[in-house]
Amino acid sequence: MGKGRFILDVPTSLPPEMAWNMVMQFAMTEWFEYTTYNGEELLQKGKGWLTAPQFLKATIYPGVVRLEAWLRYAWFPGVYGVERNLDGFYGFAIKDLLRQRAHKLAAALQVPVYLPY
Repeated sequence: MGKGRFILDVPTSLPPEMAWNMVMQFAMTEWFEYTTYNGEELLQKGKGWLTAPQFLKATIYPGVVRLEAWLRYAWFPGVYGVERNLDGFYGFAIKDLLRQRAHKLAAALQVPVYLPY
């Protein structure tokens, strides 16, 4: 885990499998790809051709989903520099967009679900 990641701990009433399905549905609609990078399973959007690749990680615990978001600036497509948190002016537009996406996923995970008994 890198330093300075944007972190949201989202309380949820969803069972873990349903929360994971919600995360993967979000990934599909927002054009993120499920991948493994440096041993972490995460969602990635972009390869670094025109913008910094966006990373989003969801770790599901009973009653809570931890969302982590960060950028990596690309030296070349697929060759990334250090992690960048979502603070600061440099790259503010893409940082703000990723922050909004994390909040959008958080809102979806907090929707009450009524399960049949």
